[in-house]
Amino acid sequence: MPSGSYHTLEIERHKEFDLTKEVWSSDVISTLHESEKASTADLAVIIFQQESGQVFLVGHKTTLCAKIEASKTDSKAASNKFYEKVFQAFVKHVNFDNGVRCVVIGSPGSIKQEFRGYLFQEAHRLKMKSIEDNKSRFMMVNIGNKGSLKEIFNDQDVMGLIIRTKAGMEIRVYKEFSYLLLLDSDRACYGPKSVEIAKEMMAIETLLIIDDLVKSKDIALRRKYTELAKSVKKAGGKAIVFSSKHVSGEQLAGLTGIAAILRFPIPNIDDLY
Repeated sequence: MPSGSYHTLEIERHKEFDLTKEVWSSDVISTLHESEKASTADLAVIIFQQESGQVFLVGHKTTLCAKIEASKTDSKAASNKFYEKVFQAFVKHVNFDNGVRCVVIGSPGSIKQEFRGYLFQEAHRLKMKSIEDNKSRFMMVNIGNKGSLKEIFNDQDVMGLIIRTKAGMEIRVYKEFSYLLLLDSDRACYGPKSVEIAKEMMAIETLLIIDDLVKSKDIALRRKYTELAKSVKKAGGKAIVFSSKHVSGEQLAGLTGIAAILRFPIPNIDDLY
């Protein structure tokens, strides 16, 4: 097969297979290990809005597992039917034995308390030990009527729970970058040209890069940004690859997908090219 080309194969989930290559570089091995970690989720989030409930899994990426529409009928029976569907979606997708550290239930008003009570009651009735043994991992967050994951992640208690997870690290690093960009702009930059200048000056403390760039189908582009990340690490910096399917990754994508926190101030870096 010509260099740079590829074939696509579909492999069944949970089916073992051997992948053979004459020479494995350390970069490729590292990527495989990271991909293995990325397949698990650290956090489950249930968001209730005015007429729906959504179940998310958050790890290296954010996955919307289910969206359940609420009945427009305002009755106890309709509410219980709605909660039953959300409960079933939760049980189907959330597994505490597979890495989930905590569950956040967010809603306006009292819906979160009502659903939490329903969930625990059903778990007790059905003798679901995995839920009953992990009640301490559930927390509730008050959000607006148009509540979002971004609002959930801005909650300090949630951040305290996920700070050591991949998702938590991305959020924390992006918040630090945003803070510097706003209040100490000479110590932060974004965009390919500005980041390249900072790299040449060995000024990058932390590189923020979106996974779409380091996994691009454009081989030259992929190689360019992979080499940039390696160069930053070689100079003693850190390179954080953000998932484009995560809240902070979406924000980074809006700033060209590449940014840097600098070791020392570089005034007017945009004027240097």
